[in-house]
This record gives sequence, structure tokens and C-alpha cells, in this order.
Amino acid sequence: APSAETLLAVKETIQQPRLAKDLLPASDINLGTGQRQNLGNFISLAEAYIPLEFKTLSLYTGNCSYARGQEQVLRIVNASQNLEATGVAPILLTQTGQTFKSADNRISLGSRGDSFY
Repeated sequence: APSAETLLAVKETIQQPRLAKDLLPASDINLGTGQRQNLGNFISLAEAYIPLEFKTLSLYTGNCSYARGQEQVLRIVNASQNLEATGVAPILLTQTGQTFKSADNRISLGSRGDSFY
């Protein structure tokens, strides 16, 4: 079972979202330490943009920063992938929103793309 200190660190991580102005959120968070990292060196489109969950969290906590963070993610992806013209984005992105170079990267409305659309 997690210690009280671990639970407090997780609660603080959730209550105080930290998103750099021009970066997408990290893909992995160590719940024991709160350390953020991208273990695969990419960010999944569907994991970076989940507005329904975060806007609901803002509604119930009264903390608008959760919803603002999702709007920021959309701005980053839109700017780097030209969504207004294409309407689609690849499922694997760098932390700056650029296309992650990989043979496995593709545009998908299913796995790793579903939550975005």
C-alpha cells in the first residue's frame, strides 16, 4: 500500500498541474516520486489531449487550470500539425508537438488517436 507521503505527493501533482508553456505533458509520471518523463521518447496523441476528463475535473474542483492545460495542448498540436487545414494528426508526437519519427507512427482514429477526435 502506498505511504501517506506518496499519496500526498500524488495529490499535490494532481492539484497543481505543471505544463510548460510550449510543451506537451509528459507521458509517464512516477506516482512514488512525482517525477515526469517520456519513457518512449514520444507522447501519444490520445494521452496528451483528453479534454472531457480534464474539463470535468475543472468543473468539480473549481480549478480552471486543468481545462486551460487541455486548451494549451490543442493549441500546440494545432500549430505544429496544421489541424485547421488537415483535420488530423499523427498518433506519436514529440514534446513540442512535432511528428515523432518512427515507422510505427501513423494517423489513426483508433488506438492512440481515439480520445483526441
